[in-house]
Amino acid sequence: MSYHGHVYGLSPVFLVSHVPSSPGTPVVSDITYNSASLRWSAPLHSGTTAIFDYNVQIKRAADSSWVGSTPYHWGTGTTHTLTGLSPDTQYQVRVFAKNHGAGGSDTGYGPVSPVATFRTLTTVPSAPGTPTVTPSDTSAVVTWTAPTWPGSQPVHDYDMTVRPAPGVPVGVHGTGTTLTLTGLESDTVYEVQVRANNFAGHSPWSRSTTFLTLPSTVTVPADWPLVPRGLGEGDSFRLLFATYGSRNAASGSLSTYDNFVQGQLSRNGHDAIREYSGDFRAVVSNRWTDARAHTFTQHTSDDRGLPIYWLGGNKVADDYRDFWDGRWDSNVARDQKGNVAERWQSIWTGSYTDGTRHKFVGESFVTAGRVGADGGWAIDYNDINSSRPKHVYGLSNVFVVG
Repeated sequence: MSYHGHVYGLSPVFLVSHVPSSPGTPVVSDITYNSASLRWSAPLHSGTTAIFDYNVQIKRAADSSWVGSTPYHWGTGTTHTLTGLSPDTQYQVRVFAKNHGAGGSDTGYGPVSPVATFRTLTTVPSAPGTPTVTPSDTSAVVTWTAPTWPGSQPVHDYDMTVRPAPGVPVGVHGTGTTLTLTGLESDTVYEVQVRANNFAGHSPWSRSTTFLTLPSTVTVPADWPLVPRGLGEGDSFRLLFATYGSRNAASGSLSTYDNFVQGQLSRNGHDAIREYSGDFRAVVSNRWTDARAHTFTQHTSDDRGLPIYWLGGNKVADDYRDFWDGRWDSNVARDQKGNVAERWQSIWTGSYTDGTRHKFVGESFVTAGRVGADGGWAIDYNDINSSRPKHVYGLSNVFVVG
């Protein structure tokens, strides 16, 4: 005979956890050279009380001690942004949740999440220094200084941008800080910028530099009437004159004075010079450009420039350095016809004796020199109300005896 009955079952022991379970493994994103974003999933169990905060811990992978994140995480959100990290460094992060444990003022610390590992990016360099440019008629030597901060990796090359684009490509260059641009147009304004590259990427572009290429040289025969005495085949020179006419200095535009000088030549200049009138420039400074830059008479210890002569007259200076040293070789000025100009007439320059801007054109009072004056007075004699009519110096481009 058989009997059927029921059986008691007893569960395993269940322990009530007052603290939360561990959060999910942190997911790291938006990594930069000094920051990273984290997100994680909440614990499956919050414990006997609600979660009120998460603690984010971080350390370099090579270190043994964990520290609280910077900035500290507050609240129940499951995202966080780490800042103040070091570039090109491997880090580890983990998270644990906190509640009030069994209740009251106690804090319950849950177990930590699995560890996530990530590496910050390398840093890009700072911008290179503003380029300096030494132009010729169809080329220019561009020089810049290396970034003050190379980044967390060495600079391996530079990029250059030129506007308008020259006739030859400007690509990526090595670690040198000088480049010669070729294929440029003469008497043309260009703008140039440089940036540095390392394995993290590109630096910001440098500040731009604007420069003007020189006019093309003009070859003239040895018997051209205005070839200075003593010069022969292959010699180069430039011609200077003081305008017979006069105008005010109220305009701040250098082209206004260039047009005035060129007009004086084209209407009543020496017969031999009229066809070249468009290549002359006024020897004046404005707010943005020194006279020495506007007339391409900058000089260096290695390149002092070319001799300058009065139009149809004697030598003014051996070279550009001599021209701007305040001691001209000849004070017998000539006008656009090649005639001796009347002495002691005022002439607008807007410049110090060295060709840098002083009381420049466009201001209420403008620096003026004196025609035929001794020493530096030919450029910087006194300051005159810009509304009054005065004369202007004109300087040619480069002539070469063929």
